[in-house]
Amino acid sequence: MAISLWAMTPETALALAGSAALALAVGWAAWAFGWLVTSEREDATGTDDSGRDHRAALRAGSLAYRWFEPLVDELAVLNVGRFPQLVTRLDAALPLTSPLPWMGAGFLAVKQVEGVMAFFAGFALGLIAFDAPIALFLGLLATAVTPYVVVRGVLAKAERYRITIRNRLPYTIDLMALMVESGATIRECLATARVENAGHPIGDELMRVWVLIDNGRPQADALRAMADRVGQSDVTELVNTVNAASERGFELRDVLRRMAEVLRTRRVQYMEQESERAKVQITWPGMVIMVACLLIVVAVFVLPAVGSK
Repeated sequence: MAISLWAMTPETALALAGSAALALAVGWAAWAFGWLVTSEREDATGTDDSGRDHRAALRAGSLAYRWFEPLVDELAVLNVGRFPQLVTRLDAALPLTSPLPWMGAGFLAVKQVEGVMAFFAGFALGLIAFDAPIALFLGLLATAVTPYVVVRGVLAKAERYRITIRNRLPYTIDLMALMVESGATIRECLATARVENAGHPIGDELMRVWVLIDNGRPQADALRAMADRVGQSDVTELVNTVNAASERGFELRDVLRRMAEVLRTRRVQYMEQESERAKVQITWPGMVIMVACLLIVVAVFVLPAVGSK
């Protein structure tokens, strides 16, 4: 028998309305997902060859970008306006940490999309271990934390990369100075330094310089591209010195020797600064350990007294 609408109880009517709303929400989500997956990509509407190659590399290397490219493009535009400083820092860090040709705004957008995906993992974990409210909280926490943690990791990795280059730079300059003394050209110095530092970040950067030079890029421009990519003051100073010596005919040997000495002195200063920073960072963990030890000592006397009462 058909159920008369007038004979339904309020509870039944509410349940039917809720079911209808849920069906509409699921249908809308399915439609939105289908639009994201099947909508026309940017390179189908007139993007130049470099833009197509850029997007093709990102699609090959990132599943989230390949599936949700239109949404990533929209979020990237919003990120440029909402997080300009973070996007700028990511633009400088990503060439040092990722093999994919990411732009800062697009990378952040992909991690935001992955954060939404992490919601379902956190929600499922909460349902298994706890109840629905805690599951919802864990899902929202995963959504917010995922892009934050990934972006922090990228920025920290880029900073370690720069520090590693800075620490090796004086010895690389010494090697170049010795080669200049023996009559080598700047290009020969770069080639030898690249081979001697193979597997090290500074060797990777010199390899990029070598590839640019082999592809017809002027040596000065290739070195400046390295300085801009690394974004470290000592590297920039070395590049400016080498380019100035090449353009004006300076005696490069003596200049490199002096620069190596200056950079070694700076390295000691950097180490002193890092040690002072480490002292500050260890203060809070040290206090926690001290309080824990104090509680253990006090408990030996307090617990027996409380138990006797």
